[in-house]
Amino acid sequence: MPALKTRGCCVHCNKDFPSTGMGQHLAACLGTGPALHIAVDVGPGTWWMHLALAPSATLRHLDDFLRATWLECCGHLSGFDIGGVRFESSLGGAGEYWGAKPRSMAAKTSTVLPVGSAFGYEYDFGSTTTLRGRVIGRTPTGAAKVTLLARNEPILWPCATCRAPATRICPFCGLMGCAACKSPCGCLRDFAEESLPVVNSPRMGVCAYSG
Repeated sequence: MPALKTRGCCVHCNKDFPSTGMGQHLAACLGTGPALHIAVDVGPGTWWMHLALAPSATLRHLDDFLRATWLECCGHLSGFDIGGVRFESSLGGAGEYWGAKPRSMAAKTSTVLPVGSAFGYEYDFGSTTTLRGRVIGRTPTGAAKVTLLARNEPILWPCATCRAPATRICPFCGLMGCAACKSPCGCLRDFAEESLPVVNSPRMGVCAYSG
């Protein structure tokens, strides 16, 4: 997907900001506190979120939130890479890994994610969706283990045929089409039935993800 200048809304003040300015705005809008303020995205532009992680939050809580908000389709495995250490959602028996065995996601984020650190995340080790994250600073704790602070607004992808807003995407080639046009590609016999919906998620068009 191409990088876009996406915008999002602060859930505290409902003001709209571009992705490049949201972190600075949230720091001024919310102030500081005991929770970690993290940003998660796919790369410059496109999909992004800012989150508050309570002091007691674990990597499992963050994994569950990312799955529920952006990723879950078929119960795939997932993993974090933090400072050269691997944390996975399900650990196999001894002898199944080359090198160090991954650690459990029961680790507290306040312990393994210091302010200023970065991490990688993968969902589904087959058709993998890869995210990147960074710890921006500290912020007040929300009501939940993981609290949404801001998220990009839905991206208006153009139909490959008429350039109107697309509503469906081909899971094989990634071309998108609208309800009024015929299939933009030759991959599917019935584009309307066999394609996947265009949704506000980096998992869009992958596996069986429908939002």
